[in-house]
Amino acid sequence: MKVGGVDMYVSDRYEYVVREDLSLFEEYIYIFESLFLEITNVRNKIFIGEVYRVPNANCQESIAKYD
Repeated sequence: MKVGGVDMYVSDRYEYVVREDLSLFEEYIYIFESLFLEITNVRNKIFIGEVYRVPNANCQESIAKYD
C-alpha cells in the first residue's frame, strides 16, 4: 500500500519523461520517495529531481539507498 506521494508541476510548454530508473519509492521500508523528470524539448536535456525524506526516517539510511 503506497502512502503519501511526491509530485511536480511542469509547464505545458515543456515535454518530459518520468525517469522511472532514477525515481525510487521504498514501499515496505518507508524512508523516502523521489521523482525525477527529463525535460526533452530543449537544446540540452534537463533533469529535475525531488527527494522527500520521511521526518522519522534515519537520514544515513535514506542516503545509503541512493548509493
